[in-house]
Amino acid sequence: MQLGLVALGYGAVLVIAATLLFGRYLQELQNPAEASGGMWAAGDAFLVIFIACLFMVPTASLIWITARFEAFYTAYSKFLLGLSLSAPICLSVLYLGENRM
Repeated sequence: MQLGLVALGYGAVLVIAATLLFGRYLQELQNPAEASGGMWAAGDAFLVIFIACLFMVPTASLIWITARFEAFYTAYSKFLLGLSLSAPICLSVLYLGENRM
């Protein structure tokens, strides 16, 4: 039941994020000249940060719920640790993969 609520939370966040991004896209189509400005870029950055924070809510509840199940929690923790350790490697590959002169 609780994991179903977490899945429902992820689904709700996906719907909200898609709605916000689609609304932003429609604004961009309506005002193409204004959309290339720095204030719009800052608004896009704030929107991405807001969506990332929205995804933290079901993730925190997932971690809190799965803490009761040691085997699943251990596997999930190892997955998150591996993901966090691979982030600098991925960023360096992206940075060095471009044509640098």
